[in-house]
Amino acid sequence: MHAAQGLGDHAKPWEQSSDRAGTKGTGHYRMKDFYEQHYGVMVHDARTHLAISMLAPLLKQRPMRPLRMLDIGCGDMSSISRIVAGLQAAGLGQENAFQLHGWDCSRAAVAAAGRKGLHAEVRDITAPEENPPDAASYDVIFFLEVLEHLVDTDAAMKNIHALLKPDGLLVLSTPNLAAWYNRLLLFMGFQPHCTEVSEAPYRFGCQFVGRCLGEKPGVTEVAAGHLRVFTWRALREFLDYHAFDILAARGVANHRNDLLGRLLCRLSTSLSGDIILVARLKANPAHLSPNAVA
Repeated sequence: MHAAQGLGDHAKPWEQSSDRAGTKGTGHYRMKDFYEQHYGVMVHDARTHLAISMLAPLLKQRPMRPLRMLDIGCGDMSSISRIVAGLQAAGLGQENAFQLHGWDCSRAAVAAAGRKGLHAEVRDITAPEENPPDAASYDVIFFLEVLEHLVDTDAAMKNIHALLKPDGLLVLSTPNLAAWYNRLLLFMGFQPHCTEVSEAPYRFGCQFVGRCLGEKPGVTEVAAGHLRVFTWRALREFLDYHAFDILAARGVANHRNDLLGRLLCRLSTSLSGDIILVARLKANPAHLSPNAVA
């Protein structure tokens, strides 16, 4: 997914729909169709470099063995391919040392990955699976810019927990609700960036940001489908609740023109536009049940 990455001025995901009451004859933005066509194809270099720099030292501490890696929301698998190339450059083995797999909700994305000779399949990380055939089979799972697009984040984490080997690693990234610019925007009464109140491609309550990004209201604006947006504190507590220990975390600027953000994310993860981290399963989780409140 990497969900709305790669969207430019040509992204106008509108279509006529009558599948909901009251929408007949109106322009209805359908998120499912949006993800089908606008899957992740752009590799965010800063996020990719951080993933490599955090993951490589941890993998070097382990006995050499073929590594099974899963990219959830893989798009055309550009991101995982770039990360693996970086890991190889860091001395972590040749191409046959990595077994790459991808999941995405977009059939078009899976087809694009297949044309590259990569293995991907249409699967939903939030779907309940009893005794999945690939349980406890992955050394590394990448979950980049996906969490914020899900309704049932708890189901996703439960499934990731089941898919990882006992010593497996989770590489996760998501936008930061408490980014430095969101604190200013909210203080001035604007809707925080990376949050949305509608499926329509219109920055309700935050036209200021759209103008800064060169967007045309209602024309080139993009609704990315962010449903669950985390602060750094909430993300830490959320992962702890789902029995993950964070091994490393870094902040990263969300936009290439965010020069202040590049400086601030080196000082404080809680001020960065985006957060990327590496986590592992807790050795002795106190709870895995949604009814057990920490």
